[in-house]
Amino acid sequence: YVVVPEKEAKKLAQALTDTITAKLSTYREPALSMSSIGKPLRKIYMDLHHPTKPDGRARLKCLYGDLLEVLILWLIEQSGHKVSDCQKSVVLDGIKGSIDAIIDGDLKDVKSCSPSSYKKFEQGTLPDNDPFGYCGQLAGYNSVLKTKTPGFIAINKVTGEVCEYN
Repeated sequence: YVVVPEKEAKKLAQALTDTITAKLSTYREPALSMSSIGKPLRKIYMDLHHPTKPDGRARLKCLYGDLLEVLILWLIEQSGHKVSDCQKSVVLDGIKGSIDAIIDGDLKDVKSCSPSSYKKFEQGTLPDNDPFGYCGQLAGYNSVLKTKTPGFIAINKVTGEVCEYN
């Protein structure tokens, strides 16, 4: 156990509040974005031309992932790492996106995962089976930022396990 200064706990509480407010009170129309990189072209086409609004379950799942991201970045910072540029906007060839964070000078994308998806990060097999295009998305962000060791911070949303995959 560690002592968490009240100032740091309040910083986490504010970040969680901001995330909840932003994610639940706004609807973002489908648009081409950096997170589209690496996805199958047909999926991108369907998302753009035949969008469906996410239902309550989908919104909750996304919110849960966003909250885990905020928590894990806060914990990484509390452990002594330098975390900066959270949700910084980047543009590649006119396509906008936002990174999760720069940690100790390197681009890191935070992914909350099912147990089977988490194994891909933990075992280093993500490039062999990347249906969401995570590797392409990270490469796109890093082509703008040019950090030395871009990678992922993955959290198993069932067990709480965390790993880094570069």
